[in-house]
Amino acid sequence: MIARKVDGHTIISLDIDEVKRLCRLGAGAETCIWLVCGGKGFECLYYNRNEGCNLIGETLQERWEKGLTVAKRDGCDEIKRLEEGE
Repeated sequence: MIARKVDGHTIISLDIDEVKRLCRLGAGAETCIWLVCGGKGFECLYYNRNEGCNLIGETLQERWEKGLTVAKRDGCDEIKRLEEGE
């Protein structure tokens, strides 16, 4: 896992093993809602909840709160520890 600050945002990049272990990719409701994948590979949006928008402008958080996502888990202990400075 690589965590870095860019323009005040915490960017967390993950490799496939971390995605499977931490985010539980493919585990339905147990998959973390903040896992995204794009041109830069897998990233965690836990600390940037308003960054991930779909084509009609809804954030992941809005879709999650409406119950519209398959993934339901709100982060993982390892990512949450980053906030605590561990």
